[in-house]
Amino acid sequence: MQMKLKQYERGSALLLLGVIALIVMLLLGVTAIRTTMLQERLAGGFAEQYQAFQAAEMALRAGEILVNKNTARSAACFYAPGTAPDPKDRATWSSTEKICNIGTYYRTENYGAAPPKFFIEQQEDTPDVSLEAGAVKTKEIYKVTALGTSGVKGENGNPVVSVILQSSITH
Repeated sequence: MQMKLKQYERGSALLLLGVIALIVMLLLGVTAIRTTMLQERLAGGFAEQYQAFQAAEMALRAGEILVNKNTARSAACFYAPGTAPDPKDRATWSSTEKICNIGTYYRTENYGAAPPKFFIEQQEDTPDVSLEAGAVKTKEIYKVTALGTSGVKGENGNPVVSVILQSSITH
């Protein structure tokens, strides 16, 4: 009778262990793929954020150059004190009126990003503290506001990543 029992035990335990090991490896593989895909999407988002920031930085520097060359008042994107639009409003940047862009930008052609844009607003002049007796001077202060966007567009057609930077310059 001992011989007959061994005849029916032809690797059923080994088969069960093999199936369990296969399921465990399959689950590990699926988890690894999902983790890799998530990390790739995160890295892509960081890259888009970095590119949008760099674009805004380029536009900011272009506006600052106009201020430093004392040509800001004659620029098409110059605003008198208190008349600049809200930079958080998308309509501000989609308007071509009184918004400057930096012109040729490699991400426009290669990645579909909009050229970086900026505008300059003169702030109220402030008195300059002077050590000279009786001398009252004023400082002209300008605020440069710049926008850089990513090339990736959302379902509504707007860029997924937008970065707005501002700087104040005394002249």
